[in-house]
Amino acid sequence: MPTIIVEPTEACNARCAYCYVVTRESRATKTMSLETLDLLFFRIDEYLAARPKEFMGLVWHGGEPLILGVEWFEAALGFQKQHCPTTTSRIRHAIQSNLTLLTLDFVRIFKKLGITTVGSSYDPFSNLRRLGEARDAAEYNRRYRDGVELLKREGMGCGIAYVVTRLSLNRPLEIFSHLLGFGVSGPIDFNPVRIYGEDFSDLKITAGEYADFLGAIFPVWWRDRAGLPDIGPFTPLVRNLLDGDRRVYCRDSGRCAQVYLNLEPDGRLSHCNRLSNADVVDYGTIHDRTLAEALADPKRNLLLERNRVLFEGECQGCRFWNICHGGCPADSWYENGSLLHKSSLCDARKGFVEKYVEPTILDGLRSQGGGLPD
Repeated sequence: MPTIIVEPTEACNARCAYCYVVTRESRATKTMSLETLDLLFFRIDEYLAARPKEFMGLVWHGGEPLILGVEWFEAALGFQKQHCPTTTSRIRHAIQSNLTLLTLDFVRIFKKLGITTVGSSYDPFSNLRRLGEARDAAEYNRRYRDGVELLKREGMGCGIAYVVTRLSLNRPLEIFSHLLGFGVSGPIDFNPVRIYGEDFSDLKITAGEYADFLGAIFPVWWRDRAGLPDIGPFTPLVRNLLDGDRRVYCRDSGRCAQVYLNLEPDGRLSHCNRLSNADVVDYGTIHDRTLAEALADPKRNLLLERNRVLFEGECQGCRFWNICHGGCPADSWYENGSLLHKSSLCDARKGFVEKYVEPTILDGLRSQGGGLPD
């Protein structure tokens, strides 16, 4: 399913220390016009009408998308009804928000768009996530909790992404317990902080430190997993290793070239929100190109070629290829200035599996003559 990551605005009401939006504070943030929003749904219908068996995903991202107000999303729903009367059932909406602006009116419009789970991000202890110019962490936390409770009352799911920084390393189980305490039904995902260059270098962690953070949590999750929501990267990793289920998150799939487009507020099309500044994956604008043309852009061939280059080169013979595929191309770009290298986080993935996952769950299989699926 092709998926468009829609960035309707770069503006945000929060000031999270490691967020890329913080580095843009010196310039005016951009917001998508209603004309571009209108055109987006015209392009979606154009694409789906020519492909009656396909679906289209939309992930509303940012910035903080809720800063645009309920009326903006009502306009999106109106444009969808106007342009997509016969294809609307094949459009799948999702959204990522910090939840601090969430209201019942937003929940109602989300339901009309077919959104069942809202992705969020949270850090209970470090005070790295803060609201407004005053950088008020306590208010951020209070409003985030209120947002989670509102979603639960309204029967909607909530996912939580947690960013592992140097401030996290000494309290993995405390953090895990706190996040589980929200009682969310959506996934909880642990991502390493991604900082390139010298800014916020005091928050950086190594691949080994990330692996050890995950390793402290994994045995607890494994013991209690039947009663817990999906945990990333544990759940897809274990399904892959034990059941041969090849579904993994986008960063590890090796398939992002075939799936994703990023739409910026001014209509520019790129590969994904993490690679929006990389000219090698600039696909023009939605004003000048159809979605089919952008998805078939020859520049995407570099990402398709990446799999072959890594499989025959840096990743040759790696038994973890199916769960990693060299990691996220964006990491490679920011670390090496090229898409054709593996991510440094590959070492974290390998170390985590070998040091923690296999001793916990796979040694027993091997003693019985089993092991990892091919």
